[in-house]
Amino acid sequence: MAKLPEELGDGGLGDLTSIMHQHSVSDYRWLDVDPEEYRKFEALPKQNLEEMQRKDATWRRRFLDAEWGIPEGQIHDVKPESIIPGTRAIVDFLKVRSRLHRTLDHGDAAPTCCIAWAVDRDGNCFALWEYYKPNLLVSEHRKNIRELSANDKFIQNLADPSMFFLTMQKYGGRWSFADEYADRNPKHGFDSLTALDWQPADNEEMGTRNLINEYLRLQGTGEIHRGTEPKIVGNVAVAPGQEIPRIHPITGEYGYWPRLFFIAKSEDWPNGCDESIRQTKSQRRTRIGTDLGKPVFSDERSESIPDHAYDPVKYFISSRAAIPVQGIVKYGKNSFFGKRDELARWKRSGGPAALRAQAQREALKYGS
Repeated sequence: MAKLPEELGDGGLGDLTSIMHQHSVSDYRWLDVDPEEYRKFEALPKQNLEEMQRKDATWRRRFLDAEWGIPEGQIHDVKPESIIPGTRAIVDFLKVRSRLHRTLDHGDAAPTCCIAWAVDRDGNCFALWEYYKPNLLVSEHRKNIRELSANDKFIQNLADPSMFFLTMQKYGGRWSFADEYADRNPKHGFDSLTALDWQPADNEEMGTRNLINEYLRLQGTGEIHRGTEPKIVGNVAVAPGQEIPRIHPITGEYGYWPRLFFIAKSEDWPNGCDESIRQTKSQRRTRIGTDLGKPVFSDERSESIPDHAYDPVKYFISSRAAIPVQGIVKYGKNSFFGKRDELARWKRSGGPAALRAQAQREALKYGS
């Protein structure tokens, strides 16, 4: 992409501007060159193009395809399709159609991060909100997370397994950070209404890393079009042997979508995901050297990159959260809304007419 002042004309690029797409903003214009068209351009010597195509994939992405957004050694490719602009309406829509989960990575001086998740009936996973705060007491984290959670019912609460190590001596015995979060004793200075009970998460690295990439991969239904002629599914043309597109869980559009989504922070949804998106994108392998100018990486994750908001993503995906198989239970059957639904079912099943008929029979029977 070239950024040229308006007064420079084509910037000395000559006929190359014929394959560029121009975008004007104020006194500047951007010239985007399609890599495929650039390869066909006559001014590019054939031997140079062949040499460029023989380079490794990392070099080709950067210098031939002009894909500057993918750093070397990147572990996860979070595509734009995984980012959903946050609104309260979308979050409310997901809450009543999904099972809810929470994951936590506790930090003392480092930030503490908690993420709430929703899993719908199609197995799509949504990071609904993100809590990310450093340098606070456990009692403050408890209070803040409880306020964000409101009255939502979470069927699974997973936390960093190191939180369960008995590293502290307290109240005459060994104590852990998990015990601090769950403590309901007012004599210890905790409010029982803010108590949070956690379970140890699976902290396995390599398998979870691959599973996150599987969820981030753009995919359809998993079924292959077996016919001999192309067909239209929704508004998508599907060729023989191609995967059938699926419906987007929010917009209803047909296409190829990931199964891991982040509800992004916005003015309408200020508690949306921000650090979790950034840190998931930024995770990289450790560079250990070069081989003929090509960077060489180990399987280890770089320790120089923050992962406080990435770890809760890892804990959730490693749990392989169950997909709902029945209607979501929003309230108890003995609650006001439960009784209201019971009355509505009774009316739909002809209850009033049956009761009226019974009253008439009893009136005739007793002569009144």
